[in-house]
Amino acid sequence: MCGRFFLSFWGVPVTTQGREGIFRYKFNLGGCDQFAALSQFRIFSTKRLERKIAAISKGTYEELLTELMDLLVNLKDNNP
Repeated sequence: MCGRFFLSFWGVPVTTQGREGIFRYKFNLGGCDQFAALSQFRIFSTKRLERKIAAISKGTYEELLTELMDLLVNLKDNNP
């Protein structure tokens, strides 16, 4: 049963839906605006990695990670 967790990873779904806000991180990928749905941060199966569509830059990744961490810390601080 524990081996199943090696086949998963934490991720944030990405969409082209143009709703901006605290739970979305906007970035550009291949000339198109994309939005990471930070509120949907969850575990995904590695089967999703079999079909790699695109890769974000290291800078975008670091900004996205910072936004996600800030969101998680703020949620924790606001919920006793």
